Amino acid sequence: MSSDSQPGQWRQNVAAVILDAADNVLLGTTAGKSPYWHFPQGGVGKGESMQEAVLREVWEEVGIQPADCTILASYGGLRYTYRHKNKKSERWLGQEQTYFLIRCRGVEPVVEPKAQSDEFAALCWVPWRQLMLDMFVPFKREAVGPALEAFFPHGCTNLCDVTQRLSPARYAYDAKQSISQYACADRALFGGGKVEMLAQMEDLTRRINAAQRRSCQGRLAVQLVGLPGCGLTNCLRRLARCMDPLFTHAVQPPHPDAAALPGAGECSLLNVTHYTPAIESPSVAEVMLAHAKRQLEYCAEQGVTVINIFLHVSHAEHCDRADAPLSAQQWQTLIHRADAVLRDAACAAAPWYIVPADCRWYRDFVIARIVAAALEQMP
Repeated sequence: MSSDSQPGQWRQNVAAVILDAADNVLLGTTAGKSPYWHFPQGGVGKGESMQEAVLREVWEEVGIQPADCTILASYGGLRYTYRHKNKKSERWLGQEQTYFLIRCRGVEPVVEPKAQSDEFAALCWVPWRQLMLDMFVPFKREAVGPALEAFFPHGCTNLCDVTQRLSPARYAYDAKQSISQYACADRALFGGGKVEMLAQMEDLTRRINAAQRRSCQGRLAVQLVGLPGCGLTNCLRRLARCMDPLFTHAVQPPHPDAAALPGAGECSLLNVTHYTPAIESPSVAEVMLAHAKRQLEYCAEQGVTVINIFLHVSHAEHCDRADAPLSAQQWQTLIHRADAVLRDAACAAAPWYIVPADCRWYRDFVIARIVAAALEQMP
């Protein structure tokens, strides 16, 4: 188990909820010390991403190799407090945990993986429907409970949709739905608050930077679009702080020419697009959408991946933020125009995401996850 986490109020920790092919969950016990079961878990090492840390812990504690593991989802920001007799309580109040749901290959449910350390005295596979909170040590339940509910929600009959529920794909745009049908205040991908989110953003920054430095051919353009009061400029600034400045640049306004597109291994951030005037002024919508289509075609020719993000803020939040708030009727008119623009612009080659923007920090967290996933998939 790693002990390289930086000192602070809460020790950064990762835990692995491991599934086999039959959806059994791997648990370990320290027989003779406690009647309770545990997930493989451990601290995050210095310079290590949370994904790297959890795969390392799985290998060290239960002997399953990283190559045999697929991370399906994660759920973070969960805390539990150390008991006073725990020697770690001299440095930390407790653990701040991120749980990872992991599918493992090549391990039969009737076979116990060979433990690589003395962390567990015994291991067993438990059908996920039989998991109960009282199987876990009491002082950890304040973190384990929300994680179990996130991965195996009450009433869930199968786990096929877990990746959809707990990944940014949750916010993928469907042209059959109106923007107003998407929640503005949803926080389903994270179990903590703003303070806990800071550790998650540091981890995402590490992942994004590593992906940018590794990719020598990928080219990514991220376009942010939103209605007044969505916090678009501040969101762009927060996202830029997650990026490696040597491989990132802002383009304002965008034009379909080589100078406005990212080079090999680069990422462009755009907060002025052809879509914004198309939404705000129907008289220029047709012209602006034609420009946007040509730009997208040019990006495709140049091998540039484009991600479009619509920052979805509620009318109430808009009124709190805007200097000159729009009336409810004016706001609804803008929503209808945005619906028409997004339906016209919907394209598999340049996916749209409708990101809830009422909570600023959650908005930034989701967008950073979208960008990290896109960069990590690039050559």
